[in-house]
Amino acid sequence: MVFLPNLLFLSLATFYLCVSCYGRSTGKKADIVFKYVEKCPRDMKTEWNYTLKTSKLSRTKTQVSFSALTKEPLDDKLKADLMVSIWTNGGWKSNFFHFVVTGLCTALKTKMKKVMQKLATDSNFTMGCPIRKGELRMNNFLVDMKDYGSYPVIPYSKLRVTTMLLRGNVRLVCTNSFLDIEPSI
Repeated sequence: MVFLPNLLFLSLATFYLCVSCYGRSTGKKADIVFKYVEKCPRDMKTEWNYTLKTSKLSRTKTQVSFSALTKEPLDDKLKADLMVSIWTNGGWKSNFFHFVVTGLCTALKTKMKKVMQKLATDSNFTMGCPIRKGELRMNNFLVDMKDYGSYPVIPYSKLRVTTMLLRGNVRLVCTNSFLDIEPSI
């Protein structure tokens, strides 16, 4: 998927911001445990063709690979729309938290240098904005949830982070990332 690790990191950053702003401390530590990521439902149309593969290596480590054929350059006219839903007894409760990142290319380049460097190396382009249209790929990128630290939070829960990459109102990419908030081990 285009920018899957980047969007995953944005998803996590959004969630962390959500917890920092709205969470209530219990004095107990919690870990973010990445479960899996998938394309949005089939009936949700997206403009870019992409494939993705995730391999869970341990409780906190996941390996991510993707490839994509983009139809247009990746520039600051793109934005990411992240919607966090929380699991309740009645199912998914939408709008737990909503966050929009504008000027996506520059935001990713400045905030996620390690991810962008891996993307540039694997896709054979130089760092900079805009990123040319065409084939993008990232092979075996390691996502370690421990990089996000451990912090006090309540409630322990299951979360779904829906991340959409948009140009205006046109949906280019859509993924659902599933995370659990669990007591630290």
